[in-house]
Amino acid sequence: MATLTFPEKFATQGDDNVRTGGYQVVYGLSGDDTLRADADSEYSFLAGGAGNDTYVAGRDSAITMVDSGGFDTVVADGIGLYSNNTYARTVEGRHLLLQNTLTDQQLAITDWQDPARQIESFQLGGDTFSLAQIQSAVTSSSNFLGDVTVEQIVGEDLLPSGTSSDDLQALLVNIEAREAGQPSAQSAASEVVGQGDAFFISHEEDDTVNDINDRYDDRYDWQEGPNSDDWFDSEGYLNRNPDVAAARIDPLEHFMNYGINEGRDPNDWFDVDWYLSQNTDVANAGINPVEHYSRYGWKEGRDPSAEFDTDAYLTANPDVEAVGINPLEHWLQYGQAEGRELG
Repeated sequence: MATLTFPEKFATQGDDNVRTGGYQVVYGLSGDDTLRADADSEYSFLAGGAGNDTYVAGRDSAITMVDSGGFDTVVADGIGLYSNNTYARTVEGRHLLLQNTLTDQQLAITDWQDPARQIESFQLGGDTFSLAQIQSAVTSSSNFLGDVTVEQIVGEDLLPSGTSSDDLQALLVNIEAREAGQPSAQSAASEVVGQGDAFFISHEEDDTVNDINDRYDDRYDWQEGPNSDDWFDSEGYLNRNPDVAAARIDPLEHFMNYGINEGRDPNDWFDVDWYLSQNTDVANAGINPVEHYSRYGWKEGRDPSAEFDTDAYLTANPDVEAVGINPLEHWLQYGQAEGRELG
């Protein structure tokens, strides 16, 4: 029997905004949390906890929600409920699997009809549905493919090779136990928001530094080109900073440890120096400008650079404003590829 285990990331008991690049179990704990899976990520197991949580699926991502209470919402722009390319299945009579074959977005909800674990609101393809509407649509749709076994979805690479039904159940039981066993006071929420894997590395338990570095390289092989976060452009960072490229330093790690304090930019649309010059309160407080914009700035109408107008983008794209998504994040993850207007 295979053992289904993944690295873990814990938020705080407050309201957190946590991201994952996949191959990870993320625990939101008892706040009203937003758990986000990066574009092109897979094997993201998101346990929001007892709060009113929001689960956001990135482009081409696959997420599994393991919820335990509250009024919860899932956001997946790439899965239209009535799209001809969206298919639904149940897994062993317990779990719901939604997948769009065109966008490659996938949602799995464990024990989806259990009142203690259900997701109450579904924002799919720009429309909002209740759980009752999803239940009705799933059972009546010609794109409902019936009930399947864990072994069948393993055969489609939706779970790691060799995973059995017992393995999946053991993972879910372990997630529940780990969530219940966390202390009431975690580290400050500011550590979680916008920190990418800097948070993951600094909070990993029972590993040597080499173990963590090896895992980091496996999950975010920056030399091969993919970005570890939608907002962080690894290739662009290396092109703009030839000293970092020449030193063969991990670009995200350099940015988090040095670059942000040196005024280096994470992507073409966020200008660190400009943001601080336009927002002297942020500069005077010594706050991480990327974190500030992600957590507060866009909600206050602040702009990440002279090239990107937060309010104008939301006005030009009312569907983005309606679901309360960070406009710059939406632009980087979806908007550019969709040819959206900047405003």
